[in-house]
Amino acid sequence: MARSRLAECLSSHHHEPAKDPYFTPSRLLQVASSGDKVTIRLIEPQQPQPYLVLSYCWGGDQEQKLMTKNLELKKRNIIYDDLPRTITDAIKVTTKLGYEYIWIDSMCIVQDDDDDKMREIPMMSQIYSQADMTLAIACAATVTEGFLHHRRDTTVYGESYRLRFQCPDGQIGTVTAFNDPNNRVMKSCPLSERGWTLQERLLSTRMLEFSIKQARFICPNSEGRADCVDGWNILPTELYADDNIPVMISGHTFQLQDMWRAIVENFTTKRQLSVLADRPFAIMGIAKGIGNTVEDAYIAGHWLSTLPLDLLWQGSHPPIILASRQRQPTWAWTSIDARID
Repeated sequence: MARSRLAECLSSHHHEPAKDPYFTPSRLLQVASSGDKVTIRLIEPQQPQPYLVLSYCWGGDQEQKLMTKNLELKKRNIIYDDLPRTITDAIKVTTKLGYEYIWIDSMCIVQDDDDDKMREIPMMSQIYSQADMTLAIACAATVTEGFLHHRRDTTVYGESYRLRFQCPDGQIGTVTAFNDPNNRVMKSCPLSERGWTLQERLLSTRMLEFSIKQARFICPNSEGRADCVDGWNILPTELYADDNIPVMISGHTFQLQDMWRAIVENFTTKRQLSVLADRPFAIMGIAKGIGNTVEDAYIAGHWLSTLPLDLLWQGSHPPIILASRQRQPTWAWTSIDARID
């Protein structure tokens, strides 16, 4: 279903940002599958290639991340069985969708090289918006959990009922019905609680999302609905509960002032960062993506056209002064770690 929906979207929808014929990520994972054998290596592409990107929760440090000492080794070969389950599942999906390349942050950015990070982080808006699709792993809190296993068929929320169900192919299965009036199951998706993943959602052109109770294909052309869904059919707006924030920036018109304030409040109130100093950088990609469609200047978490009014922000007490504050003006909300209103 996802492969068919993606092909239709690529061929007949026209909501993505203009493709840069010269852009390519600095590094990509090249993957291939033949029978039970999967080969993976890190490449530095010399020309643009169609690729996917991964949005997921790290859940702590990762043993297989790209480091200065293993950079050359990973260019030759990456052992599939050594990778955590979320990444191996993502590689399976990549090959099943007919793709050869995928971008994964932990495997494509040198994690112990600050210069490499400073080159790659400003490119995030392009990396996500120029990709054919984002694989969004909403259901896994850590990279070791994976997402292709069987869904849980029970719930802790109220009574549940298991009923016989005849599948389209004639097989007899079961359907589980339960009462969850406030969508608590769906809103508990770990991906919606992480700081970096907000910009990954907003910058994506289209997504194949794996949630706790469903898998679905989402693109702006569907106007917030996922018409290709397996499992619980719920609107993205109901899942994310961000009334003023679109599921994706591309394909939408918006009022910058209202939407940016909603983004900042969501980012600082509902999302967490493992490294507090990442705060200015984890929202930079959204600003760059928006800046491509509006004629305005982005200044440390604010916009020039609304700067006087936007200075009327306040933070919860007591705020934590960020270690990276020397890079941020003291009047900017990006200089502290606090809930911003």
